[in-house]
Amino acid sequence: MRNALNVSTARTAIGTTCRGFFNATPPTQLAAHAIKNAMPRRGVDPAEIDNWRLCRALPQGFVRTTGCTGALRAGLPVTVSGITLDREYTSGLIAMATASKRVSLGGMALAGAKPDEMCIGGGMGAIEPSEVL
Repeated sequence: MRNALNVSTARTAIGTTCRGFFNATPPTQLAAHAIKNAMPRRGVDPAEIDNWRLCRALPQGFVRTTGCTGALRAGLPVTVSGITLDREYTSGLIAMATASKRVSLGGMALAGAKPDEMCIGGGMGAIEPSEVL
């Protein structure tokens, strides 16, 4: 088993509550901003990313493909696979843990394909109007 390291982090400001500054900003846009800013900090080209794991708590009332939309808005190629996880608590931590596990176990390297070396893991949180009612 290989060691997985967290090599870069980025986040957006906290301000997505009902009266927060970013309350009208889609979570996919916030996720894309964080991903875009984490990669250049370590000189990572989006084409080097092998996989992504993004978690969104309670995505009702919004696009069900929030992870994919966030990854594409961040500039990741459409050839990079990933999954959107739905987790109410500790969503970012769960996404980072599954991304680390994927790197540690070498991903799904089959028939000579290179194992996953760089994965993105992160969480998206925003208050939806349906959650406030």
